[in-house]
Amino acid sequence: NPFGPTLLIKTGANIDINPILELAASPRYEDIILEKDLTNYQELINKIDFWGRRIKFLGFIISGVFVLIVILVIFNAIRLSIYARLEEIKIMRLVGATSWSIRAPFLVEIFISVFFASLISLFLFLSIISKFQPQIASFLNFKINLFNYLVNNALFIWGGQIVFSLLICWLAVSLAMKKYLKI
Repeated sequence: NPFGPTLLIKTGANIDINPILELAASPRYEDIILEKDLTNYQELINKIDFWGRRIKFLGFIISGVFVLIVILVIFNAIRLSIYARLEEIKIMRLVGATSWSIRAPFLVEIFISVFFASLISLFLFLSIISKFQPQIASFLNFKINLFNYLVNNALFIWGGQIVFSLLICWLAVSLAMKKYLKI
């Protein structure tokens, strides 16, 4: 056998590796361990952890900016819809419609749009992942099937997407109706 007995120790998380290094350097295992690399990678691990936290924070900021953009787009879409239906709204007021019967069509319209947009994104994303699964797995060195994972957790992932999207839309629609309907 050209490859002698080898033991490779990997840690699964950002942990303090000093106890592992001290154990490997102890005289107890001196005659068993023929060659060892006791390089302390703690500084490198700390740098990777630092940059990982910064990138995560930057991701949250970028997500927040996109949420604000979505709110503004929905706000303007509702404003245009209100202006397009201004005569209809005036007639509804004249016949004594309640504020909720005037607001309900706008809410239902945006909720249906969110539902179908989420379904479309679900099918597009799953079809892209299923087509490129082997390339993604080899590039990222995944041992799991990403497509199966997404299909098995689709209810949680896209259910959360729908709920979050509905909350954002409800906020934008409420703000737009409050400003432009004046009921």
